[in-house]
Amino acid sequence: MTLTDSGKRHEGAQISRRAAFGLGVVGAMSAIKTGDSLVTQLKWPNDKTILKAYETPFSATKDPEAAWVVLGGLGVQDSFGIMNALMPSFSGAKYAMSVRYPDTGLDIDALSEEINRASHHRGVRAVYVFAHSMSGAMVPDLVQRLDKGAPLSRAVFNCTPWTQDYVVDREIVEIISKLPIKGSFMGKLAVQIADRMRNSRDDSPFIAKLRRAWQITNDQGSPETWLSQIQFLASKTLSDYQEMIPENLKSAYVAPRNATDGVVLLTRAIDTYETDIPGDKTISFTRSNGHANPRQRPDDYIAAMRMALPVYSSGMSSNRSVGGKPALK
Repeated sequence: MTLTDSGKRHEGAQISRRAAFGLGVVGAMSAIKTGDSLVTQLKWPNDKTILKAYETPFSATKDPEAAWVVLGGLGVQDSFGIMNALMPSFSGAKYAMSVRYPDTGLDIDALSEEINRASHHRGVRAVYVFAHSMSGAMVPDLVQRLDKGAPLSRAVFNCTPWTQDYVVDREIVEIISKLPIKGSFMGKLAVQIADRMRNSRDDSPFIAKLRRAWQITNDQGSPETWLSQIQFLASKTLSDYQEMIPENLKSAYVAPRNATDGVVLLTRAIDTYETDIPGDKTISFTRSNGHANPRQRPDDYIAAMRMALPVYSSGMSSNRSVGGKPALK
């Protein structure tokens, strides 16, 4: 009896420990989920597409009824910084507009509506777009959705991947785009860490990779919009561009001088731009390297933009240029 009682007491203790461990796991997961939700809601509370218009600081412009709209790519929630860095290259238009994506996901219809409303209010008759990185994938949709009174007539693609097949880590893009989950802070951090670890072009020390993953997740786009942008890119095909972009759209593709940046398969993207993307086209290379970085290298991008933009008035097609020293700083 004594041994049996002891055995029962021992078995009961094991069950209690397992139950406590299980409850602890459930509690930890609930705490992580709750904390993740709180972080996301507190850090990214905006649920609307916001478009802010500014007059460019030029008294006379070639196109006083034109406006540039700057779109941020993956991980760039607000394009104001890019717009501000590129402002000297927008001297041909009266207005420049920055976009802040909603934290609830990418909304092309709302973005188009905001551009149409601002254009009508300010008497804009032509819209030019600077598309940072993957935001270039939105150009076909914008072409279709903008008012005929203020159409999208010029576009600058900055290191744009046309589909997920033009992304260096395209396998991760495919996996993420198919996950049946909503965007979350912890999920985004986990994916960023995995991406940093497997990126063959990043030879930084392990701790530096972790720090970079944290910076990307903590400082930039909201998890929900980030996931929505990835899913949007994954939904794109080359036929979207070929069927929706008109032959008269004037565009330029801006890329780093060595055509490698660790994010986009640029050589392939540029070749596709030349052969398969409709419109009147030119290609301009910056003097520096790196992926879609006008905020880090404003002078290089201003110079490259100025070298690319003459195609709009000259009518040249498929020309390649190299950025020179900008006239303004």
